[in-house]
Amino acid sequence: MIEEQAENIQLNPVIDDFFDTYGYRIVLALRRITHEVDAYSRRLVDEHNITGPQLLCLYYTANHSPATLSQISRQLSLSASTVNGIIDRLTAKGLVARKRPAEDRRKVMLNLTPKGREVVSNAPKLLHRSLAEKIQKLPDLKQAAIAISLEEIVGLMDTDALNNC
Repeated sequence: MIEEQAENIQLNPVIDDFFDTYGYRIVLALRRITHEVDAYSRRLVDEHNITGPQLLCLYYTANHSPATLSQISRQLSLSASTVNGIIDRLTAKGLVARKRPAEDRRKVMLNLTPKGREVVSNAPKLLHRSLAEKIQKLPDLKQAAIAISLEEIVGLMDTDALNNC
């Protein structure tokens, strides 16, 4: 009996078929994307004195003004405290103005200042220019497929489950 059990024990770990085929490729691709986004964000700071997340908040506020902290937080997948810190820095730079409406003093509405609108109109694109140009040269169907695939990955990610790993 013990000999039968010993024969059934595998000395080498079983490789997960999914990880062996697609999972590894997905992890490498996500890692490379993350690395490039981080590098571009550092370049934005060096060249334009603004971070990627700050620029995202400016773009969102420009297109959804007046905006609230919770709207920005939800849309950009950032915590409320992170967005609050970003908005503090943008306010200190004179790019965003906070205003409490008379009808509900609990809310804080965010609008771009004229200086903030100028920064948005002159700011570099959120995607690195060469990447954006390459994507724009792809057929519309392929552009849509890339966007849908990335959105699908985001939808599949259950952050609560990932945090419990």
